[in-house]
Amino acid sequence: EAHYEKEESEKEKKETQSEQEEEQNEQKGLQVEKKEAQKEAQEAEEEVQTEEEAQGEKEEAQNEEEEAQSEKEAQGEKKGAQKEKKEVQEEKEARKEKEEAQGQKEEAQQVKEGAQ
Repeated sequence: EAHYEKEESEKEKKETQSEQEEEQNEQKGLQVEKKEAQKEAQEAEEEVQTEEEAQGEKEEAQNEEEEAQSEKEAQGEKKGAQKEKKEVQEEKEARKEKEEAQGQKEEAQQVKEGAQ
């Protein structure tokens, strides 16, 4: 009888031990899963961060492009204004030369009339 009880006790002890080991293994499995989930969450977060940075860089590049375009247009306007200024200057000079020629013509006319 005592021998039988001892065997039964041993059997229960082993079963309990097995159950505890199983539970520990489950806990370890859950911890591994938790770590993997955290790692995936971290990677997803980093991906979002990278996408946001890329978006920021893209916007920055667009702004720089727009600035460059504006500068190019301003440069074009400046050149246009300089060209216009030059044309006005040339017109003034042409008018001046025309007036001088007119004056010389009148002088010549007077000299001619004086000679007659």
